[in-house]
Amino acid sequence: MSIVVEDRRATRAEVVAHRAVLLDLADKFGLTNLRVRDDGALVATVATPGYRAINKFAAAASQEVGAFPVVIADDTSGADLSATAL
Repeated sequence: MSIVVEDRRATRAEVVAHRAVLLDLADKFGLTNLRVRDDGALVATVATPGYRAINKFAAAASQEVGAFPVVIADDTSGADLSATAL
């Protein structure tokens, strides 16, 4: 069961500070091309359809970061192409 430990949104600084662990988690859950936007949201390429991998990644990442990282698939209209590589 995936449990989000925080309801506060992670900032860009918090996301960047946890770069190494987030990249490891992304690999574990099948996310690639992990990028971060100015607002701290993560943008990722997902190989499988649906949001299962993103949800599992976000739950695990929240435990590491201490705040909830918003994660968006890059095929979503809300994904910002100006996101930079994490």
